[in-house]
Amino acid sequence: MEMILIKPNNLLNKSNLIGFCKKTRDTRIFYLIGITPFVIAYYTSVFYPGYLTSDSLYMLAQGAGLQPLSNWHPPFITILWGWLFSIFESAGGIWIIQISLYIGAVLFFSTRIKSTVIAVITFATLLLYPPIFTNMAALWKDCWVISTTLVCAAFSIQAIDSKKTAPLLFCIAFFVISSLIRIDYAVVALPLLLGAILFSDNKRSTLTSKLKNKRTAHLIISSLVALFICGKIAGIKVVEKFNPWLSVAIWDIAGVESNSEQGVTVPGYRCATSDPLVFGENKRFLVNLPAYSEGTSTNKESEKYLKLWIETITSNPIAYVKHRICVAKSFFGIGTEQVHYPKPNSEMSKSSLTQSAERSSLNLKLYWFYDKNAHGPMFRYWYYIAGSIALFVFCVAAKKSTIPQSIIFMSIIMAASRFLILPAADFRYGLWIVIGSIALIAISLDSLLTRRPEQITT
Repeated sequence: MEMILIKPNNLLNKSNLIGFCKKTRDTRIFYLIGITPFVIAYYTSVFYPGYLTSDSLYMLAQGAGLQPLSNWHPPFITILWGWLFSIFESAGGIWIIQISLYIGAVLFFSTRIKSTVIAVITFATLLLYPPIFTNMAALWKDCWVISTTLVCAAFSIQAIDSKKTAPLLFCIAFFVISSLIRIDYAVVALPLLLGAILFSDNKRSTLTSKLKNKRTAHLIISSLVALFICGKIAGIKVVEKFNPWLSVAIWDIAGVESNSEQGVTVPGYRCATSDPLVFGENKRFLVNLPAYSEGTSTNKESEKYLKLWIETITSNPIAYVKHRICVAKSFFGIGTEQVHYPKPNSEMSKSSLTQSAERSSLNLKLYWFYDKNAHGPMFRYWYYIAGSIALFVFCVAAKKSTIPQSIIFMSIIMAASRFLILPAADFRYGLWIVIGSIALIAISLDSLLTRRPEQITT
């Protein structure tokens, strides 16, 4: 391996810095792999065997065969957890797989960055940045989906850079997997998929002609068909059929009533979460949900509340907008006293589905910092969104924007737009905003230093 010596004074020179990045490009993987064992040890020392939330307990109970399989959570991830539970016979083993998947995803994404220095910094930041690190402590489907989406982003960038078919096919596969884990992540991963499809061929043509290309249409349709078929296959074993959308409908209906000119007080309504109206003491309607399974048939029930939801919104659209703006402020952390559920509770669960564990001394020492900063700028999404917009606008104005940068930026915006359909303003729902912002900064700096050639033309 060639030894490269550059004096600190010369390193500040742009041409030398670019040359240094290019020459060390093939060595970055060794640095990243060398750090990985220490990161794994750090995660397990702090969190093993992982925290279990009410959602993860419910999914594990289904996977373990203690409760009938339902579609309240995506069947794909529930079945996958059940298969892993049959191997490890505890949630701890599944949590280790979750951590390994995320670390592997970060490692793979970091190898898409040409600069060794930026790759190592990105690797460490994505793994140890407090808002991400603390949320990886819980066994959550949200932690799985950010991992698969990050891999999708890495394959998308690889497809764009290499112009090869294999990375494109893997990008499509991980788009499908991310959507199966959380269906709303289809919109988050869609820009990554479209970027790979549009810019992975060798033809030098405009964006308009690429959109009209038959190859583009065939690949997009094939991806959606694959998602539909895989979703149907995963749902074959579902016994209890619920309609998760009903929780959003109930929240919206209560929100319209609460924000109407009449000033109706709706018990249990607040902008941060729909839970009190769905599962709490202030249930707005008795509908067919896991907390109340004696409702009418799902189809008739869904049709009934869909009609009520449409009538409520159309009769008072201003109140609906006020409600969703309130949700957005809570979700993005704009002017709120606290961030809603910024990280999982640090108490270890007492359940037969996991090992009995006590919080480690390292866990106790770290949480003074995490608890102190849980409602600070690091956990408020609007900072990341504003920063990403400013960075992207600057790069476009300076004519330094690239395709990888553009698709990651659009992915962040799509993740933020989900406040319109989310059933609560939980921090975990927007984890991709943090991860995408870090990735955007890394790709932007990398493109400036290594001169990525891909430019978007219309």
